[in-house]
Amino acid sequence: MKNLLILAVCWVAGCASQSPGALSWETGTGSPERWLEANLAADVAEVLSTHPRFRGETLAVGLPASPGFTATSLDRQLEEQLEARLLGTPGLRVLPPDTGGCGGRQAAYRIGFVTRLGDGGDRVEARVWDAVEGEWVTGVGGHWQGRLAGRAARAARTPAPAAAPPGSADRPLDAADPAPVADALAGALECALTAASLPPGPVTAQSPDERIAGLTAIRLSARLAAPDDPPAWVLAVERVPVAGRRDLVVARMNSAEGAVSASIYLTRAAAEPKPAPPTFAPAPTADPVPDAPRLAAVDCGPDCVGVRLAPATDAVLLAVLAGRGLFSLEGSETQESQGAQVVLLRERGVSWASFYGITAAVAGRGALRQLEADLPRFCDGQRDSRGADPAWLDDLAHLASNPRTPVAWDGIRVLAPAGGARR
Repeated sequence: MKNLLILAVCWVAGCASQSPGALSWETGTGSPERWLEANLAADVAEVLSTHPRFRGETLAVGLPASPGFTATSLDRQLEEQLEARLLGTPGLRVLPPDTGGCGGRQAAYRIGFVTRLGDGGDRVEARVWDAVEGEWVTGVGGHWQGRLAGRAARAARTPAPAAAPPGSADRPLDAADPAPVADALAGALECALTAASLPPGPVTAQSPDERIAGLTAIRLSARLAAPDDPPAWVLAVERVPVAGRRDLVVARMNSAEGAVSASIYLTRAAAEPKPAPPTFAPAPTADPVPDAPRLAAVDCGPDCVGVRLAPATDAVLLAVLAGRGLFSLEGSETQESQGAQVVLLRERGVSWASFYGITAAVAGRGALRQLEADLPRFCDGQRDSRGADPAWLDDLAHLASNPRTPVAWDGIRVLAPAGGARR
């Protein structure tokens, strides 16, 4: 990085941590937007992805609120511009800025902008906040200096509106995209479990809204670190119409240990008249929703969990193992029995597993098989590794949200050594 200028401004009282080495970013010319695009974004990405202090750490774009400081609309605009650039950089772990600390999801570092107006010139500073230590990182930063004009000047004089979290009444999620909906509900339910001091465990869906409930259950089961003898949670999701073409989605989880709930808002698309199909060609139709496979527990003795899949169709079979994550069971020990498949997982010390049988309409079967191929296989010597990355669930959600490739599934929790009961 060229012509680096060390920024050592401590904006709050108290000591700030000194970063090893001169890690500052070049002073800008032109407009703040041009400075960010031409110099700052690339330099920030390089430092955050390569320097030992930041490598592998989580990052959020957007500074926390501070006494005596009011974020401006210009600050928010620059943060959105920077976040878009950082999301395209390999090796960075970028969290949403409004992600709370529940479940260990608080970003370790936050980067953002501070705009200062003055008679002798205006200044836009890039700063890094250590969220763990609660202090500014000195020796890391940069600034633009000049005279703001036009829209930038007006934005610098306008306080930024309070940021509403995704899924709130002021920022409802899109009902047409189930992936962020499931992610938001899973995060809220995880926080609810933590707040209630209730132990996590495998989650199965039992709800009229099977698409959202099923995706949320899979997300929770895959990412929660459960104890050796976890409770089985049953999830139900209900959508209630409210004013302003919105739906309130209420998720409730129950187990023998207790109950928790969470809610988010969704937009509801306005009803539009459907044009009559042309007489010379039939209107395209989606494949019918396939019948969901049915799962049942199988008693296979100590250090073994088993499941029966019926009928023995082209459904894919997945499993969330206790504290390990999500795996494909392709190639696992399988027996044919009366038109069904019996799959056995033999593993010393196994206490439980949550099985999911998923099938898709004809048009989506190839895509579903490709998704399964991206999962680690329990039978291929990968059982000692972690399960699938959570991003895999986004791909499944995308497939399930396509009306031309409907997806159906069934889930069951199985206990060892004596099997388990359907939930």
